[in-house]
Amino acid sequence: MRLRSLLPVVAASLALAGPGVALDVSHAQGREAQAPPRLEAAQAPAVARPTPARAATSWTEISNVSVTDQAMISLVRGTDGVLNGAFTRENGGLQELWQTRVQADGIFLGNAAVLTGMDSMSRFPIYTKTSTGLRVLVGLQAAGGVGDPFTDAGVYAAETDATVSSAWSYVTTPVLGTGAAIVNQGLGAVTLADDTPVAAASSGTETWYSAGFGGATSTFAMLNCCTYFANVVTDGTNAAVAWQANGAAANTTGTFARQIYPGLGSTTYKAPRSSTDTGSGHAASMNDQPTAAVVRNDGGTYLAYPIGYPARTAVGLWKAGDAKATLLPSSKNAQRVALATTPSGRLWVAWSTPTGSIKLVRSSATGLKLGGVQTIKKPGSATGVHQIALEASRNAVAVVINGGDRFFYTSVKPLPNLTASPTTLTKGKATTVRFTVKDAGVALKGAKVRAKGETCTTNAKGLCSIRFPALRKGSVTATATKGSTYAAATLTLRVR
Repeated sequence: MRLRSLLPVVAASLALAGPGVALDVSHAQGREAQAPPRLEAAQAPAVARPTPARAATSWTEISNVSVTDQAMISLVRGTDGVLNGAFTRENGGLQELWQTRVQADGIFLGNAAVLTGMDSMSRFPIYTKTSTGLRVLVGLQAAGGVGDPFTDAGVYAAETDATVSSAWSYVTTPVLGTGAAIVNQGLGAVTLADDTPVAAASSGTETWYSAGFGGATSTFAMLNCCTYFANVVTDGTNAAVAWQANGAAANTTGTFARQIYPGLGSTTYKAPRSSTDTGSGHAASMNDQPTAAVVRNDGGTYLAYPIGYPARTAVGLWKAGDAKATLLPSSKNAQRVALATTPSGRLWVAWSTPTGSIKLVRSSATGLKLGGVQTIKKPGSATGVHQIALEASRNAVAVVINGGDRFFYTSVKPLPNLTASPTTLTKGKATTVRFTVKDAGVALKGAKVRAKGETCTTNAKGLCSIRFPALRKGSVTATATKGSTYAAATLTLRVR
């Protein structure tokens, strides 16, 4: 499968970038089985209309060391079901790479240092899988002088087995050899199916990218400064980079995507409505974390991003190359935006609100029909929601946030759509109400709907009915449940 399936070739070229330099993807790998000087290897720790709803959420703190509100966490789930996270932090003026682990049942297993004693380190580590285990890619530099393996700034790899049961080893040949790796404007990376790493970094007007250990570093440039929050996505064979930019012109402001592997694509794609004409130039509402992008199992690249400036009017969910984006309901004033995909192709989107709540919605397996929108409150000890990270390999999506000085974890089940007809009952008159329960457009058979002490069970079309006796003026709350797979959906009927 070529990358044209990730970023379609039939689209208007925006002519945003200069000519790309051909990639040298030779796999010269300088690997060291043991940690080189200055490193401290660490063992694994021992231990239709969506229905709005407020989920009951329990948060677990998963960082027992302090971080700043600028720290970003990257997530991957191991073959043992454990959720692994990587983040960086400062300690005594030096930079460190740390891991955190959460058991499949939500129990926090602990933190451990992966790499310490660095003079510079990007706040954007990337946790990926390899054919034999796990790999963290991170931008770093150590001012150790001649002989220090990390004297030159770049993106380097730390690797361990699939269950993090052995010590970390370090690849001292960089994936991306450039100072852009540590400037903290944005860094993204993936590991391909053949274990080739691909990395890209935002810096000034340029995006720097490379593939393989020791591969040639290439760049492409926007016409105006600056680019931010690079994120690399892959289908396992090909790779594309998504980023944000605020270059003041229509073709240099907004959210973008472009192929970078196995070669640089000729077309840069701009997300619809990702910038606003202010009358004195274009402006964009930045998503101040890695650009929300994934490759779905249909081969398409999907992005989620804030729309509107200065007021944020919605979150757009867009397949690169499409003429329009889907506007997500209840997403006005969205701040941070995150996106993840499930093995079946569903998309989870999460966004924070100005009040610190987080909203989530899950799509259909194909197309962009939506389930119910849920709202969860931030942890009580969190000062805000400074990043959202998602991992969606299981039915309940894993949600991790930076709460200001620590990371918190929870999981959220999908919410079905519950509708009713009629929704208004006449007081003093018996009425039959027909309920419909769906999951992003697909009827849910066997869902239980309860209201006013009565219960009905949906048929193959997702339908069931309850006949209410004559009621007084007021309201009736209906609740739909479907085993342990879904969150409970609620709906309010009015009696007038």
